[in-house]
Amino acid sequence: MAELLEALIKMPQVRIKNPDYMRSVFEEFIDGNSQKLQVISDFDQTLTKDHEDGERCLTTFGIFHSTPQLPDGYCAQSEVLYHKYHPMEVHPDLSVEEKTPYMVQWYKDSEQLLFGADVSKENLKNHIYSSKTIFRDGSKDIFDALKKAGVPVLVFSAGVGDVVRHALEKHQMLLDNVRIISNFLNWDSESGKLAGFQGDMIHVFNKNQRAVAAHEEYFSLLANRPNVILMGDNEGDAAMGHGVQNPKAMIKIGFLYHHANERLEKFMDMFDIVLIDDQTMDVPKYILNYVIGKENFN
Repeated sequence: MAELLEALIKMPQVRIKNPDYMRSVFEEFIDGNSQKLQVISDFDQTLTKDHEDGERCLTTFGIFHSTPQLPDGYCAQSEVLYHKYHPMEVHPDLSVEEKTPYMVQWYKDSEQLLFGADVSKENLKNHIYSSKTIFRDGSKDIFDALKKAGVPVLVFSAGVGDVVRHALEKHQMLLDNVRIISNFLNWDSESGKLAGFQGDMIHVFNKNQRAVAAHEEYFSLLANRPNVILMGDNEGDAAMGHGVQNPKAMIKIGFLYHHANERLEKFMDMFDIVLIDDQTMDVPKYILNYVIGKENFN
């Protein structure tokens, strides 16, 4: 236990606010091993990279927005919305409560742009398969190891669920232990054209409500898995585990990029381990080596 914690503390990208708490959690995790574990992860900038070679990586919305069949002017309008609302999402001085109305309006405005777009399911799938989704170094290794160990994985995304699904398929990561909760597109049954999203929108700050209200059955099936590794890159992601029934031990890992100095204190209040500008899965993989065993990574 001491070896695991000391190794993490020495890593330059790692910040741990409460080492004593982490020591006790690691004890629970290792004692429970893979039989008591479940994993909950965000998708954009969590399973995927935030940037590579100095360039920002496309999010699921970014990939969707580049679909060739979208009408003229769509991308420009969507870009306007991004520059209007994204600064609110990452603003270091705004609380989650203050950010939430901006996120709600962003999704409403984005959905309005979709109605009537002549993009078929096949168009979208082909575009996603031809697009470059840049997963974090080691993401597939972790998914393969969790499948081998029989550990359930929930990918909980406020992005475009269809992009999440096809991107995971493309990279052989949509395994039978993986479930997706996200915003899936809705197609009009008669015209075949886009008609917004299915159901209420999931945004980055309401994942706790979605977990408890809409997907209670999933968490009830995992009631015998009270140990949770949770990974995200936004303050709202820290609430993704609220649906877990009778949690015993939870490790929240937060990937921090934008306004890192200003947001670090807030992140350390919400996440147990904060990784600063880390584009790899090295830390989660290092922890899982102890919990599910190195043999599952072979």
